[in-house]
Amino acid sequence: MMMPKPPSSERYEYLDGIRGLASLMVAVCHYVTAFQPDLLNGDASLSHFPGDYLLARTRWVFFYNPDFGVAVFFVLSGFVLAASVAHEPPSWPSLALRRWVRLILPVLTISIILWIALYLGAFRGVPEAAVQAKSKWFAAMFADPTYHVPLWKQIGDGLITFFRLDQSSGLSGALNPVLWTMPIELQGSLVLFAVYCYGADLFRRRRGRVLVMLLAVPLTFQTNFYGFGLGIALFEAKRLLEEVQGKWRQILLRLAVPVGVLLLISGLWLASAPYLLNGNSSYLALTTFLFTHAGLVEGVEPMHHVGAACIIAAALLLAPLRWLLTTWPCRYLGRISFMLYLVQIPLLCGVGVPVFLHTMPSWDYEHRALLALGAYLVTAVIIAELATRWIDIPSIRLSRRVTARSWGWWNIGAWLNLVIRGAGAETK
Repeated sequence: MMMPKPPSSERYEYLDGIRGLASLMVAVCHYVTAFQPDLLNGDASLSHFPGDYLLARTRWVFFYNPDFGVAVFFVLSGFVLAASVAHEPPSWPSLALRRWVRLILPVLTISIILWIALYLGAFRGVPEAAVQAKSKWFAAMFADPTYHVPLWKQIGDGLITFFRLDQSSGLSGALNPVLWTMPIELQGSLVLFAVYCYGADLFRRRRGRVLVMLLAVPLTFQTNFYGFGLGIALFEAKRLLEEVQGKWRQILLRLAVPVGVLLLISGLWLASAPYLLNGNSSYLALTTFLFTHAGLVEGVEPMHHVGAACIIAAALLLAPLRWLLTTWPCRYLGRISFMLYLVQIPLLCGVGVPVFLHTMPSWDYEHRALLALGAYLVTAVIIAELATRWIDIPSIRLSRRVTARSWGWWNIGAWLNLVIRGAGAETK
């Protein structure tokens, strides 16, 4: 069960592929939630074509499962961030500031652009589209009064929201609903960095790593940081297995493929747990037995997190899966995944909705919805590519220059200078 051991400076490119596919899944999920809500909750009253609501009761929900895509992001963050600081962690203040700059600059830049687009009326067709689509989620998109507050207040609320788990106001609740994950990303990162920076002596001992691996999951259960706990546990398990020598190493190598296949199948099955369970679902029985009776938690969210961890573990074990995840489409989606995540809902409203409404006289609902899907996804990829070059890459560069003592207006100026010059070489 030995995983490839890359040098400390090498990226796990196949994990970038998983992140890219997860970002695409979330984009498709938002389209389904807006234009085909019956596919998500299995409600026949919301049906737009015969039998479509039945698909919500099948394994096909895996391709547009909102909880699973986000679970992949959190587990990957725990794994990759642990890998980046496990061997020689820098100072915690430096890591914390670097992470904050890396997240906040793209979020604020995109949010300011969205505020301008909203002011210019780019999303005014959403209420009409929501009525035709029978989507409550879509209808609520512009019901929040905080959409109309001044820009300076949006920015201030957004900065505060980054440090709290209540996303009822600010940028995460007003301009871009996907930003509810950003406080979890930042706070989870800060806790992870603290564990590795201030517990460096613990991680030098094998017993310490075993302890962290065993405690990471139960200590984060029933919290927003469950994915981070699974990611840390997975990374520490990988490190421990890499240290196995002798005959046990040969045994683990022979087990790698069958265990990897089993993990992949289990992960896909868990990832396919419906967003809303029904009385006929086998997942409901499993949830009741494992979680409700144990007094832990109800619902399918733990399944999706565990499923994400299983698929990531399978990628670490299976060479064919790693090859698939490092093909050009997966690597490309991984490169633009963060910006694709940030721009998808605004483009669904600003591009998909106009296409859907303007083709109404001559097309039926399904054809208009499919045309909107194509226009939305193509535009989202193009805009994500441009945003990656001009916003995300300069932000990453700037975050790497940041230390605990050098930040402020100089860094903002340096970032603007990088944006003006454009993005040259891609970051690792």
